[in-house]
Amino acid sequence: MRELVTSADAQKDLWIAFDILKKAVGPTTYRNVIRDKLSAMPRCEIPADYKRLWQLPVKGAITLNLDSFVLQSYSEVRSGERVVPFTGIEAGTYTHVLKQAAPFIVNLHGRIDNESSWILTESELRKLLRNKGYTEFIRTVLCAFTVVFVGITADDKAVAAHFNWLSNKGIDFGDHYWLTDRTDTAADTWAEKAGVRLIRYQCRGADHSELSSLLAQLSSYVSMDSKPAPAAPSQRRKGLPHLPSPEAILRENPDEIRYILNEHAARILAPRNKEAHEAYAEFCREYDRAIYQSWYVNISPPDNVLLGYTIASEIKQGAFGRVFEAYDEDGARVAIKLLREDIRRDDNMLQSFRRGVQSMGILSRREVSGMVPYRETSEIPAFAVMEFVEGVDLTDAVQSGNLSNWGTTVRVALDLARILRKAHRLPERVLHRNIRPSNVMLRDFYGLTNAFEVVVLDFDLSWYRGAVGVSINDANTVTGYLAPEQVRSGPTSSTRNALVDSFGLGMTLYYMRTGKDPNHLQHLHAEWESDCMSSICVVGCDSWKSLPRRFARLILSCTQDSQSMRWDMAQIQGELERLTEVLRDPSQVPSADLWAEEIAARAVQALGTGYDYTWDPDLSTSRVKLPRGLALSFRGSEEDHEVKLSLQWVGTGDAKYENLKKYLPAHCDRAADALKKGGWRLQKKPDVHTDLVTFEARMSVSLLRTEYEKAADAAAHALEEMRLE
Repeated sequence: MRELVTSADAQKDLWIAFDILKKAVGPTTYRNVIRDKLSAMPRCEIPADYKRLWQLPVKGAITLNLDSFVLQSYSEVRSGERVVPFTGIEAGTYTHVLKQAAPFIVNLHGRIDNESSWILTESELRKLLRNKGYTEFIRTVLCAFTVVFVGITADDKAVAAHFNWLSNKGIDFGDHYWLTDRTDTAADTWAEKAGVRLIRYQCRGADHSELSSLLAQLSSYVSMDSKPAPAAPSQRRKGLPHLPSPEAILRENPDEIRYILNEHAARILAPRNKEAHEAYAEFCREYDRAIYQSWYVNISPPDNVLLGYTIASEIKQGAFGRVFEAYDEDGARVAIKLLREDIRRDDNMLQSFRRGVQSMGILSRREVSGMVPYRETSEIPAFAVMEFVEGVDLTDAVQSGNLSNWGTTVRVALDLARILRKAHRLPERVLHRNIRPSNVMLRDFYGLTNAFEVVVLDFDLSWYRGAVGVSINDANTVTGYLAPEQVRSGPTSSTRNALVDSFGLGMTLYYMRTGKDPNHLQHLHAEWESDCMSSICVVGCDSWKSLPRRFARLILSCTQDSQSMRWDMAQIQGELERLTEVLRDPSQVPSADLWAEEIAARAVQALGTGYDYTWDPDLSTSRVKLPRGLALSFRGSEEDHEVKLSLQWVGTGDAKYENLKKYLPAHCDRAADALKKGGWRLQKKPDVHTDLVTFEARMSVSLLRTEYEKAADAAAHALEEMRLE
């Protein structure tokens, strides 16, 4: 044994060292020594940095430690809030939690109180890495979320293996970060190869106070909108015209006034510094009357010319202004959005317009598809010129009844989520903050059925808190699409958060299926959940029965009042991709989670009116609502790639059931036969001589793909046999 211990001590690879030690001392001593060494941890004070991490808007925590510090710190910081804890060995059965708003905590290498979950040796690590459910979970996390490594050696093979696999497959897994005090070349080389960005801090001995300071600053940081620069006019003439006095300029024609004012505004703003902005503000005060007059346009000559664009017709009015169809000097058709004149006197609205100009410029430079960039912009008057989109907006598409089928609905929703997520993932992190049907266009929607394109207008031409009263439309209706943090203040939410767009998207999806604009803060109404579910499910889906309910739950997840409980755009996109998959071809659906609900929905339909089911997202389980004494459930196991059925009959012991029990064996036989004929594999023959009869059966996803109707009918038939009426 001494040689083995010496060999372990000489090992640089701790995974191999623990393997040697386990063999040297034997499993019992190995287990007891580890527990003894870690037994004091529950009595230790939780490190402050753990708590600081939970004060950040994190989706979940993955720890390689065996202790419970992560869970304990969560309970202290977010007392009363739901969390889903599990171990690395169990990860395959918890992939579905990545789609939920509740945070998760994974003790990747086990918990001290459960030896069977420990991953400490080389052989245990190899076995874990061969666990398909585990590897899929980790790789999904790396692809769907931004991971920040803290207090961990990110180039450890337990972590690096997943980065290497994704890199070798050519998969873009986005940006991840490693907070570390390491300055060695090996760390730089690995991080560069893996696509992990290093954030270094200085550590003196065991003093990591610089990291603690960083986390403290992050946890106390409140994101605020920066004040954007005025929109320098795009329209330019050769040479700078003479600037008449404020009185003399009023004698010029309206478009000449605009040219003169814009040319001089461009000159003043050219330095793009604080002094330039102050000079521009003084210029606006001095020429206030001329600027006011420059705003006036009409569709009739001679007032239908706006800086060289000839206005042909007014398309619509909105909360910010008016939209016109126009033509440029070369005859090209464009759309002009002219903001209301009083916007220049409202600093909040003016900043919103300027942010919109900046955001659209970023999206244009980054070549983000699915948006309509600004061709020209101006502040005198404040307007933006865009390509004219042939098609309809979502409002018109829904009201005309051309967006009623589920296939088109899900396709539009997914395209919209993808566009928003692309904008969110840019280095500049562009938010929209005003998602509503009128800001979503369907280009060529009346052309070929599936050839239309979803485009989004007006990124970050956003509302601001307190803007409810300024709309020229019904404010109660307009603000129904705004996240609660946009219309009321709160200490735990920010309008500079991508989850603001999740709310707007959720309410837009609600409108797409119901044709009803949400009312102001409707998500707080007591009947919101039931109204949403019933309104969405009024039109079924023949090819995938459970799709309307999943879509309704998606809306509810997007519109949570608490910002931290709302689904982010990655989760929304992921769910819509799954719904697209089920609509495309049910025979290709690989998810046990999806099948567990779909079989329940089909079984309920086979049973007829009066039956329904519930869905438990934490357990991936659907439960059919049944009379007393009966229980039927379907649980999706992603790890085993199968759906598990449980059918129970419970005797009450009264005279009626005692009388019926003599028929019980025959009914059980027929129920078992029905399940077998439907393709279900019974785990064991139920004991019919007790007051609790349980059928446990399972079916592989590969078989369900082709036999789902047969499987659902068999479950319904077996249930009918066990009613004993």
